[in-house]
Amino acid sequence: MAQFVVSGLAAVALVVVLVLVAFARAGREEAAAAATEVTRITATTVIAPLVDADVLAGDREALARLDARLRTGVLREPVLRVTIYRPDGRLVYSSNPGYGASGLTQPMREALRRDDTYTRVGGPLEPGADVPSTVELLDVYQPVTTASGERLLIESCRRLTAVRADGRALLDRFAPYLIGGVLALQLVNLPLAIVLMRRSRRSLQREIAASDRERRRLAADLHNGVIQDMAGLSMALSGAAAAHQSPELRALADNSRRTTRALRQALVDIYPPNLQRAGLRSAVDDLLQATPLEVAAVLDDELDELPPDTAALVYRTVQEAVRNVVGHAGASRIDLRIERVNGSLDVLVADDGRGFTRAQPRPGHVGLALICDLVESAGGELTVDSAPGDGTAVRARVPVR
Repeated sequence: MAQFVVSGLAAVALVVVLVLVAFARAGREEAAAAATEVTRITATTVIAPLVDADVLAGDREALARLDARLRTGVLREPVLRVTIYRPDGRLVYSSNPGYGASGLTQPMREALRRDDTYTRVGGPLEPGADVPSTVELLDVYQPVTTASGERLLIESCRRLTAVRADGRALLDRFAPYLIGGVLALQLVNLPLAIVLMRRSRRSLQREIAASDRERRRLAADLHNGVIQDMAGLSMALSGAAAAHQSPELRALADNSRRTTRALRQALVDIYPPNLQRAGLRSAVDDLLQATPLEVAAVLDDELDELPPDTAALVYRTVQEAVRNVVGHAGASRIDLRIERVNGSLDVLVADDGRGFTRAQPRPGHVGLALICDLVESAGGELTVDSAPGDGTAVRARVPVR
C-alpha cells in the first residue's frame, strides 16, 4: 500500500508538472495572442482614423495633436512605443522623437504585402530613451488603410514581462483546479487499491494453503509408496547379500539404503511430517540435525502453540535460509533464534560465511525472495544483511494472529 501511495503521488506530481508546464506555455501563447489582438484592434480602430492628410504631409501641429491623443489613450504601460511607417519605409510618426527609422525589414514588408499581422519577440530594433536595449519586447506590426486610402504599417512595442505576467495569471487561475482534480482522482483510486490489495492477499493465502495441501499430499504419497518400496527392497537386498555372501548384492543394498535416506530427506524438505504432529519446535530440531554445520539455536518455549499457517511460514523461512547457508555461504556455523516479541515472532538465521554485497547476485536468493513475498503477504517483513567477509543475517518478523 505504501508503494502504491508513493508511486501514485509520484505519478500525480509528474502529471501536474507536465500539465503545468503545458499550461504555462499555453498561457504565454494565449497572452501573446490577446496582446496581438488588442494591438490590431487599437491600430485599426483608434490610430488609423487619427492619421489624416496633414499628418501624412508631416504638418507639425497635426503630428503634435496625434502624439497628444496617442499618449492619452494608447501609450501607457505596457505599451512603450508606437511607430507609423509608409510602405516604402519612410517614417510618418514615432512616439520617440529621436527615432531614426532604419526602414522596413523583410518580414514587415511581407506583412504589408499579405495584409497580415506580424509579431516579433526580442529587444528593440532601435533602442532609445523610451525603450532601452535591455528591455524585451513583443513587437506587433499591423497593416492599416487610412480614410484617404493610404496604406500604412503601425508598430506597437509592448513590454514582454507584462505579457508573461498575463500568462502566469491565466495559469494561476486554473492550476488549483487542476491540482485539486488530480489529487481527488488519487483519493478516489485509493479505496479501490485497498480492495484490490486485500483480494490479492486473500488470493495469495489461498494459493499458499493449496500449495501446503499439495505438499502434504505429495509427502504422504512418497512416504506410503516409493519410500516404503525402497525400504523393502533395501531389506531384501541386505538379506540376499548375507545369504549368498555376494559383494555385488551388498553394494546394491548399501546404494538402496542411501537412496532411501535421500528420499526421506527430500520428504522432509517437501513437507516435514512432524510439523503438524509434533509442532514447529520438533520440525526445526529435525531440520537442524540434518544440517552438516555447527548450529547454535535459541527457540521460544511456545513455538508449538502457533497457528498452523504461522508455523508453516516460519518453518519455510528457516528452511530456505539454512539451505542457502549450506549450499552457498561457505560457512562453518549457523546461529538460529526464534522468539516471541510484542505479538510477533522474530526469526534470525545468521552465518559466519563469506558474505556478499548487494551488487553481487547471490545464488539461492530466488527462493528467499519468494519467502519474502509470503512473509510480507502475512503482514510481516524480511530483510537480508550481509557484507563481504562478515557473513549473512536473515531476519524475519511474522505477526502471530
